[in-house]
Amino acid sequence: MRQASTQTVNQINQDAAQAENQVNNQLSQFQAQLNNEQGKAQLEQLRTQAKAQFTELLNNEQRYQEALKSPQVPAAQKELLKKFKENPQELDKFIAQQTDPKGLADQRLIQIRQRRDDASKQAKDNAWKSGLRIGMSSLLLSIGYIIIGWTGLRGMGTLQGGKPKGKVPAR
Repeated sequence: MRQASTQTVNQINQDAAQAENQVNNQLSQFQAQLNNEQGKAQLEQLRTQAKAQFTELLNNEQRYQEALKSPQVPAAQKELLKKFKENPQELDKFIAQQTDPKGLADQRLIQIRQRRDDASKQAKDNAWKSGLRIGMSSLLLSIGYIIIGWTGLRGMGTLQGGKPKGKVPAR
């Protein structure tokens, strides 16, 4: 039981480490792309497009209200739209955060570690619960055998003075 739990936790840790390495490799590749002018230009173009799309939505009151009322738009995005409408500088901060490779990689690493910790805790809890179930089952089974044994001995009369019930003394 404990070995299975340990193996599960080890597998979870290996998977998390592999995911972290993948994120770090992607970050390194992306940062390498940003070191040349073409990469920088693409990132700036992406930022400019995102800002233009948000600005267009925020300036078009009808589309803005439709987005706020739409059930397809998640509540978190609706809150962001309201914040951007009230304070346009927040939009610039948001776009900078969403296009910052290091910040995004750090967020992803935090998510991976949190999932790893949750999965490890879940595996340990499951192993503990399983051990507890086995222990309780064993205890109940042993109590059952004790009761069966006790009633068997009592039925034979060994617990009532040493004379079996079914035999008549010889004269």
